[in-house]
Amino acid sequence: MGVLIAAYYRFRQKNRLLKQQQLEIGQVKDQLEVLLREIHHRIKNNLQVISSFLGIQKRKLKQIEAIEALSQSQARIQTIADMHEQLYAQKGLESIAMEPYFKKIIKNLSENVMDTYAIDFEVEIENHALDFDRGLSLGIILNELLTNAIKYAFAKNSKGTVFVTFKKIEDEYLMTVKDNGKGFPSKFKLKMTQQRGMGYQIIQAMISKLKGTLQIKEDQGAHVSIQLPF
Repeated sequence: MGVLIAAYYRFRQKNRLLKQQQLEIGQVKDQLEVLLREIHHRIKNNLQVISSFLGIQKRKLKQIEAIEALSQSQARIQTIADMHEQLYAQKGLESIAMEPYFKKIIKNLSENVMDTYAIDFEVEIENHALDFDRGLSLGIILNELLTNAIKYAFAKNSKGTVFVTFKKIEDEYLMTVKDNGKGFPSKFKLKMTQQRGMGYQIIQAMISKLKGTLQIKEDQGAHVSIQLPF
């Protein structure tokens, strides 16, 4: 009987110790999450400071190409900052919800061009959660594709629509950016891989990183689709 009582008390002691360890692990996890959120918040703030520096420099320039280059750099920086801002605001840090992230990118670009272009955005985005690297890579690709659509598809002060979709089909994610503008330039010949512009180099680098595929075609305007494995 004494042996059973002793075993019972040892079990109780081990159980209390285990619960204490679990509590301490939970506290450490909470502290790490707070620190990670603060890191994301500071990164976002630092990126916005850099973007502000570029904005100050841009106002001093007169060459259109230089101004456009700095504007594109600001948009790229903002795309990365938006990712860190969302990770700071959302509950979990393991993955990023794509619907609010994509919509923030679209909103930023539409606000930047509203004085020059009358462009509507039709959006159909499924809210899948992706890890940080894949989510950020897709956000960068989306920013580049939208920038190209705005820049090349429509004349200034003209009206147009850009369609953005993101969805899961079987074992793949599919992102498409389509416009009803004037299509690809005559020299483009549907060979994006031969383009040497920085935007297309970024797109190709991100697609390679994602192990995805790129398809482009004319469909009453330019139509670009990105497929990547689930």
